[in-house]
Amino acid sequence: MGPFLVLAPSFLLTIGILIPFIVAIFYSFTDLTLRSSEFNIIGIGNYVATFTSPDFWHSVSITLLYAFCATAVEMLLGLGIALLLNEENWLSKFLRLVLIFPLMIAPAIGALVWQLMTNPSVGILRFPLSWIGLGGFRWSADPNWALFSVILIDVWIYTPFVVILALAGLRSLPKSPYEAALIDGGSAWFVFRNLTLPMLAPVLVIALIFRLMTSLQEFAIIFAATRGGPGGRTLSLALAAYNQAFRFYNLAGSIPMLLFLWASIYAVCFILIGYWRKAQKISSGAVQIMKQEGNALGAVGSAAKTVLLILYALFALFPLLWMVILSFKPDSQMFTTTFIFTPTLENFRAVFAESDFVRTLWNNLVVSVLAVGLSLVIGVPAAYALGRFDFKGKEEIAFTFLSFKFAPEILVIIPLYLIYQQLHLIDSIVGLIWVYQLISLPLLIWILRGFFEDLSKDMEAAAQLDGYSWWQVFFKILLPLVKPGLVAAGLLCFIFCWNSFTFALLLGGGNTQTSTVSVTRFLASDTVHYGWVAAAALICALPGIILALLIQKHLVRGLSFGAVKG
Repeated sequence: MGPFLVLAPSFLLTIGILIPFIVAIFYSFTDLTLRSSEFNIIGIGNYVATFTSPDFWHSVSITLLYAFCATAVEMLLGLGIALLLNEENWLSKFLRLVLIFPLMIAPAIGALVWQLMTNPSVGILRFPLSWIGLGGFRWSADPNWALFSVILIDVWIYTPFVVILALAGLRSLPKSPYEAALIDGGSAWFVFRNLTLPMLAPVLVIALIFRLMTSLQEFAIIFAATRGGPGGRTLSLALAAYNQAFRFYNLAGSIPMLLFLWASIYAVCFILIGYWRKAQKISSGAVQIMKQEGNALGAVGSAAKTVLLILYALFALFPLLWMVILSFKPDSQMFTTTFIFTPTLENFRAVFAESDFVRTLWNNLVVSVLAVGLSLVIGVPAAYALGRFDFKGKEEIAFTFLSFKFAPEILVIIPLYLIYQQLHLIDSIVGLIWVYQLISLPLLIWILRGFFEDLSKDMEAAAQLDGYSWWQVFFKILLPLVKPGLVAAGLLCFIFCWNSFTFALLLGGGNTQTSTVSVTRFLASDTVHYGWVAAAALICALPGIILALLIQKHLVRGLSFGAVKG
């Protein structure tokens, strides 16, 4: 009875979250539009129209191309950088600290940063390109290069995710087996291929699952960078469904696209989880077969490694540096390439003088703090129950919580938009706090479950012999022991809530607009002040970067939902 009692609040919230999915499936068989609450049942008409539409299959091809290209580059580049960083020297230590920065800012803000980098007026990249005859290169504005541009942004933001997980995996490999190869004279590539890679495979599959899951439903990067254009060249399924629902008012017609996307994500994850289980067995076998550690880059000279790391560091950090430079640059020098200028705070003064921006910062803070607070109240007992009790259906319940991360955010938003209209929760703090549970609750439960599982059960048994109830064991013994994980999980959830874009964009409004959404609208105004855009983006990016530095030792466990321990 105990575990189900502490899980009850999470069950209730889960039911509340599941309702929009059920409502979405129902509405997919109607002709519901955004303009009217009246509808008729039309059977499978929306499914027939969707699956026979060339535009739908065009969006499917764009989504697959985007997801697989971005993920492939991130996996290869991330593994390579992790191998380079798997050494103890000052450069590796410094880069391990700062290379997480792109990952800790909102994807929409990341897209904005690259817009500043590639802008034909103020973008620094226009000058090196002009030296090779590509001065007129239009990046995301060019139909032939738009998809490449958004993939590049995705790679910039998410490669650190793969680096962090792969590096944690490399550093957890057994140390004792690493002497035999030195004696046997095995090459670095032989060792990497036959031992390091098989043992690292479970971690790499986890990284692959999360990257594919995210990139298949990516919305914020593409929306902020191209809105799906030009000419539909970056119109992914998530963007196509958004257009159907909120531009063409065809709410019901957008749902089959999103259900197809959701089913595809589940299928991909199901297949990869099977490979992950096999990889775990292969990894265990590799340890028994061969006792040697190696690095595929062992033959690469230290100077070459340093050069490669510096090149990646420039790729990862220079866009952020350019954002900082523009934020302090006066208007009179905004269109020059000089790095020598008299810094000014005028851009920040102008941004804070905009009362709307200050209000959106406050909205973002309030919604994020309250959303994480609610997740802590509900999620900590649930994590305790899943981590300490053994009962039938335990893993199924845990996976149900995690599965909410598989669903495209737009799929949740469409039925929730209609429900919120009836309950007058559109443009309300309460409405955003509720939907933000999809961001924070699964993450919190899975991270803390791992912390609870790591604790010895002997102390719990001893306390119960002394007459402690399981509630007393929870509050007086276990909760203080997982306090570091509790703080880290709460702060990481705050970062993700702070960086949330899609929910705030479509379920927020004039009263509850968050800073992440408002920054992207600086570029949409008639007169663009690039210094203001950079200053506002920097202000929004700083909380995530600062908090990530504070909880860096727990980032691996947090970013992998507890599947990988740092």
